[in-house]
Amino acid sequence: MRSVSQARIFLQRHGASQEESLRLLAALQAQGGLDDRACARLWADHWARAGWASEAIHGKLLQKGLSVSTVVSAIAAMGLDVEDEARARQLIRQRGKRKSSRLSLSRLLAARGFDAGLIARVLGASEEVIPSE
Repeated sequence: MRSVSQARIFLQRHGASQEESLRLLAALQAQGGLDDRACARLWADHWARAGWASEAIHGKLLQKGLSVSTVVSAIAAMGLDVEDEARARQLIRQRGKRKSSRLSLSRLLAARGFDAGLIARVLGASEEVIPSE
């Protein structure tokens, strides 16, 4: 699914004039085939399931050309901002089965956008899963 902004860029790259792009975008939106709110929810859910932090999801959605208000609404409506710790712990459980080190888990969580305080908190509480280095 693409955002309106992404669809506009796509059409212009493929030779559509400004007028053609506006007409096509309006038609797609009227038919429900192009919806920034649905796009934000779909991608936010995808990245949340893949274990990304809400701040990282926020940034990824903005990169798709979605407005700040659309992004904030999607994240708030899905409760992603309050579920960061649960997603971080899930990643640890998944990787802990492979006996990942604290350092590798810390790097993974940081790469997924989790802040240092949360990383320290969840790794400190996960001694039973993660062997000491």
